[in-house]
Amino acid sequence: MLAGLYARVSTEEQVEGYSIEAQRRAFRALVEARGWETYREYVNEGVSARTDNVAKRPLFREAIDDALARRFDVLVVHKLDRFARNVRVTLEYLERLEKGGCSFLSINEQMDFSTPMGKVILANLAAFGQYYSDN
Repeated sequence: MLAGLYARVSTEEQVEGYSIEAQRRAFRALVEARGWETYREYVNEGVSARTDNVAKRPLFREAIDDALARRFDVLVVHKLDRFARNVRVTLEYLERLEKGGCSFLSINEQMDFSTPMGKVILANLAAFGQYYSDN
């Protein structure tokens, strides 16, 4: 299984526990534990995930494009809000990944977002991520 790894921080306050290096350590541990291989790390530093304009997040867009081109099998993030802090973007791009045949894994949440209950929880987590960002 090939994994694309997407890491992001937008502000200095997020460095505590969410630093790029902390996210990379979590990626390495997960990939090793599951016997996967890393296709590529996509790292956005100083980039907000609040926007609905993904053109402002070129490495996010590149990760999605590579996933849809089937260059890797699973897109891994440390936490769902590293992926997006906008409900519409979260749901839209997770649906694109699903339809494109790419799995999605959030290390922190560790749940299956493809089940009915997982989708309810996903929508709530996405809403709280946007709420936090808006405030």
